[in-house]
Parts: sequence; structure tokens; C-alpha cells
Amino acid sequence: DNLLMTHASIGMGGPTERGNHSMMHHRQLLMNLHSIHTDDPTLSQAAADAVLNGTGHKYRIQTSRERQQRWLVNQRHAKRVIKGLELLGADAEESFWLKWARYMHERSSGWKRRSLGETITMLLMPSIIVGLYFESELGDYFEVTYEWHANPGALCNRPGFRMMEYHQLYFE
Repeated sequence: DNLLMTHASIGMGGPTERGNHSMMHHRQLLMNLHSIHTDDPTLSQAAADAVLNGTGHKYRIQTSRERQQRWLVNQRHAKRVIKGLELLGADAEESFWLKWARYMHERSSGWKRRSLGETITMLLMPSIIVGLYFESELGDYFEVTYEWHANPGALCNRPGFRMMEYHQLYFE
């Protein structure tokens, strides 16, 4: 299932180039958010609190480093990013992440300012947002199949050896 997720993600969004940090790609957005947040988590969370001040919402920023071989890292990160995108409503221009990136962009310099500019651009690209939803849906699929394989079944009392029970997973 992990290889399936890897190839599905590449098929959906295309391959990424190692070391090319300015690609317009949904997994690059995940990496940008992680790099910016982990550079100064206190400032990053303060920015989140500032843009949400007076809205009645709170959001704790939690990121993960993007991984080529995923094992749910990218999918869970995408799900958290989507939660932030939807926090303030459906309008992309009013999303939490866009407001956060603009707030941080005004207060940053160097690589971080450049990365935040690219992040703002990606947050406004529908194809990037679709990529995040796709990663999240892949994670939902993987969570179900992983849980199924990790438990014993009716025909086998050992987890991981349930080949004769696949029909139960997919058709019942």
C-alpha cells in the first residue's frame, strides 16, 4: 500500500526534483510550511495567534517534514493543512494559511521571505489545494487498509497473513 500511495501521489502531482525548493507542487507546499515553522516555532505560532485574534478560532501549528516514501507522514500533514485552510471558511483569499503566510512574509527576510512568497502563490493555486486533498484521501485509504492488515482475521490468527480474506476488506 505504501508504494501504491507513493506512485498515486506522483501520478497526481508529478515528480518532485530533489534540491529544487521552488517547485510549485503540493508536497513542496508541505515542506515550505514545515521549514518556515521549524525555523522559529514561537514566532510562527505567534503569527497564527495574531491572524486568528478576534475570530473565535484557535489553531496549533504542527508540521512534518515531507517524505518521498510516505507511511502516512505527508497524508497526515496534508490533513492538518486542510483543517487550517477550512478554519475560516471556504474562501481561499480568507484562509488561515494565506493570512498566516502574508503576516509572516511582512516580517521576514532572506530565504524565509522568498519561501513565504512561494507559499502564498501555492496557496492560491487550485491544483495545489487539490493535491492536498488527494494526499489526505490517500491517507484515509491507507489508514483503513493498514488497520485491517495489522489485525488477525477470521481465517488467520496472525496479523499480516490475510490473503484469503481480501474479499472481506473490499466487498463487505
